[in-house]
Amino acid sequence: MLPGLRPGRPGPDGARNSTAAKSSQPTTQRSRRGGLFADISARYLRVDIAARYVCAVLEIAVLGLLIESDLHGYELKKRIGELLGPWSSVSFGSLYPALARLERGGLVVSTAEPTASAEPAPMSGSLGAELAAYRARSQSRPATRRARKVYSVTEDGHSTLRSLLNDETGDDRSFALRVAFCRLLEPDERLSLFRRRRNSVAERVSHRHEGSASADRYRTRLLEFQDDRLARELAWLDDLIAGEVADDQPLGDDPALAPTGGNLR
Repeated sequence: MLPGLRPGRPGPDGARNSTAAKSSQPTTQRSRRGGLFADISARYLRVDIAARYVCAVLEIAVLGLLIESDLHGYELKKRIGELLGPWSSVSFGSLYPALARLERGGLVVSTAEPTASAEPAPMSGSLGAELAAYRARSQSRPATRRARKVYSVTEDGHSTLRSLLNDETGDDRSFALRVAFCRLLEPDERLSLFRRRRNSVAERVSHRHEGSASADRYRTRLLEFQDDRLARELAWLDDLIAGEVADDQPLGDDPALAPTGGNLR
């Protein structure tokens, strides 16, 4: 038998060389795996970008709330949910890793909350009664609970939050959080934040309805709803900008506040 041929098969003229077949198979597998790995890598990249964005949103929320007051994890989760609104939420599986990451970075610190100890029972003077009371306490003793951690922000956390609030990247949720804590910014920084957002929304409005001529009535109603939201946000941003400009304007430079000479009633 010639080397490299499968047993029971004819010679090389009409035979299938098993070695050649086997040697070509890994190439096909490698090429398939390459395409699969490339697709998986792209998916992981998208997931990684989304995860980093969620981390940034959580960092803004956690640092901003801890600047207001020291909180433990449960209360922090509740207040973050209130900040994000009814259409978003945060789980403990996302919150506690974020807290641990911030603590490792020196942006927050945690202390164990003191737990109240049970008052000792008064002595009865009877050995039998004392033994019975001891057995009852042993049987009804609750399971040991871990002390709750209370988190507070550090000076580095303050400066990091300022940087996050001034970051020009992000989307609707991160902008909402920046507005929630924009009182920590300087007036010109707040004004810049509102104007950047207004420019972004106005650009979004200018590109609306491109290619939507053939939309059915349901898509048309959806577009109308989205248009209404964008129009309301533009009006809201204009009001915020006007308020910032008015607060920064000296009293004597505002024509509306200038004395008219009329009688006051």
